Amino acid sequence: KKNRYSFGVGYGTDTGARGNIGWKNRIINRHGHKPEFNIQLAENGSRADADYEIPVFDLRYDSLNLDTVFFDETWDDTWIKQLSISGSVNHNAPKHQFGVGLEYLHENYTVGVTSGSANLLIPRGYFTLILAEDRIRTEHGIRLSASLKGGNTAFLSSTSFLQARANGKIILTPWINWRLLGRLSIGAIMMDSIDELPPSLRFYAGGDHSVRGYGYKELGPEDSSGKIIGGQYLTEAGIEIERSITDNWSAAAFYDLGNAYDDIDADLQAGAGLGVRMNLPFGQVRLDVACAVSDADYPLRIHLTIGADL
Repeated sequence: KKNRYSFGVGYGTDTGARGNIGWKNRIINRHGHKPEFNIQLAENGSRADADYEIPVFDLRYDSLNLDTVFFDETWDDTWIKQLSISGSVNHNAPKHQFGVGLEYLHENYTVGVTSGSANLLIPRGYFTLILAEDRIRTEHGIRLSASLKGGNTAFLSSTSFLQARANGKIILTPWINWRLLGRLSIGAIMMDSIDELPPSLRFYAGGDHSVRGYGYKELGPEDSSGKIIGGQYLTEAGIEIERSITDNWSAAAFYDLGNAYDDIDADLQAGAGLGVRMNLPFGQVRLDVACAVSDADYPLRIHLTIGADL
């Protein structure tokens, strides 16, 4: 059908309770243009975004995207509110995606005891490679991605920086009914002082997709008052073994490691635990109980996530 409408409610341990509505017109004119609008309201933040997609070059995979995003988020003692306007050219083939774009970002923020605002003009680029027969229930597959973005005071930005990030995930099935999953993420920001960069561009660790056993963005450098303020560098890694019990259920054990930091002393924090998995047509529902191994009190935390393998 020409119009697609979506409505949803849910819960995630990073976002809290949430609800969303969306609309997309799959072909608004004879040139194949596609407008889309989405709103998500959540306990820890809200987001509204509008996208206008124009097919270009290879009309199956290539598009020019014009985006506007309003976003606010709160975690611990950090609050951000941002407006982003961007344009990008993207290639979205089944096995690889890449693109370049230009974004204007305005952000107001409070981090611990400091507040500020930033205006940044950010050129950016990314590349993703996915090799797998089935991205939903993957037996053997790999996903590699890298991104680069930056800004300069000579070109309408309130600070100069260059941020690079690389991510990898691999899934193997060495024996029947057993899967091994490994992931690694590294990042670096080159600039004079991280205090000049808004929190949305800093690195944090901890949470469902980072180091389980710790809260969302709970790990990173602290200010003089002991509040987490984010860092210039990021290292995250995890390994997981999963055993199928039935066609739709499996059990898992995992070990995560990572932190955000400002110097060579990364002080990586570890989390470990057990989980159950339920397979659905769109991916897995994952319920994990994780322990913060590096914390002297060994606290436990529940993590709930939903999504495809790759």
